Order: sequence, then structure tokens, then C-alpha cells
Amino acid sequence: MDVDEALRLVGEFGSCQRRSVAVLVLTQVYMACQSMLMVLVGSAAEYRIETQDAASPGQQEVHRVTFTEDVNSIVTEWVLVQQQAYKVSLAGSLFFAGLLVGNVVFGPLSDRIGRKPVFLTGEHNQNQNPKSS
Repeated sequence: MDVDEALRLVGEFGSCQRRSVAVLVLTQVYMACQSMLMVLVGSAAEYRIETQDAASPGQQEVHRVTFTEDVNSIVTEWVLVQQQAYKVSLAGSLFFAGLLVGNVVFGPLSDRIGRKPVFLTGEHNQNQNPKSS
């Protein structure tokens, strides 16, 4: 028995399979957009650090960061420059670590108890803590 004969025996690629593949492709496009968003949100802008002398001898110098570009990202929002710049890469690494842990944990769990209970549990947990989304 060759492959073509086996496909005829079990059934050809039907409309249900086409819909399933379309849904899977759309979810992969969504995840690709999420991955690219990490690049756009973490874009670094040019900046300048201005140092002001202390007003009195016991005080420290005051450093003020001024961004020279009009870019809105987590770098400009949270002033992630110099010693804080590692946090941009850390955010991307934690995002992908979360994907890895989610796939490793929830994949076998959904195979064991079913996709619907796992999905509904995840939705319930997200709705209980909406600030995490």
C-alpha cells in the first residue's frame, strides 16, 4: 500500500482539516506578532545625561536623563539606561521563558485531561488577575 492509496482509504484533506490548519496558522501569526512586539517596545532611544551639582555639601549629585529622540518605548517610559539597560533584554527573555514553561507544562496536561479544562482554567486565572495581561 502506498501513501496515495492510504490517504484514499482514510479520507482526503477535507474542509474540517482546512479550518483546523487555518486556525493554527492564525495563532502562529499572532505569536509572531507578539515576538516582534518585544523588539519594537524595547527600542532604545538616544539620550543625554545632565549632571547637576549638589545644592549643599552633604547631598549627592543629581543626574537627569534627557532623550533626544521622540520614541515611546519601555526604555523611555522607565528610563532604562546605563545600569538599568539589561532589563530590556530580561523582559524578552522572560517572555520566551514563559512560553517555554507554558508549553512544557500545559501541553502534556491538556493531552492528559483535555484541552477544554486547561483552557478554561487559564481563562479563569487570567480573569481573576486582569492586571497581569
